[in-house]
Amino acid sequence: MGEEIYSIYCLPFNEAVGGDIVYQNTIANNNLQSNKIALSNTDLDEEFFFDTNDMEKVYISVGNNRQLYASNFLEYLQKRLLSYV
Repeated sequence: MGEEIYSIYCLPFNEAVGGDIVYQNTIANNNLQSNKIALSNTDLDEEFFFDTNDMEKVYISVGNNRQLYASNFLEYLQKRLLSYV
C-alpha cells in the first residue's frame, strides 16, 4: 500500500508537481471549488482532506462515502503513522 502526505515544495510546479499540496488542490484537481483541501491519497482510493468550511477536522472519503477521520491534523498524522506500524 502506498500513500503520500502532501507538502509544500517551494519549487516551480514543472519541477516538482507530484506531492505539492498547492498543485494537487488547484492545478491537478479543482478541490477548492468542492470545498476541500486534499492532504493525501492512498492506493486504496482513500482521500484524506480538510473541509474548507471546517478546517480543524480531517475527513476521509472512498468513492461517495465520506466520514470524519480525525478531530485535528495531529490526530490525523498519528493515525496515518500508526497505520503502517
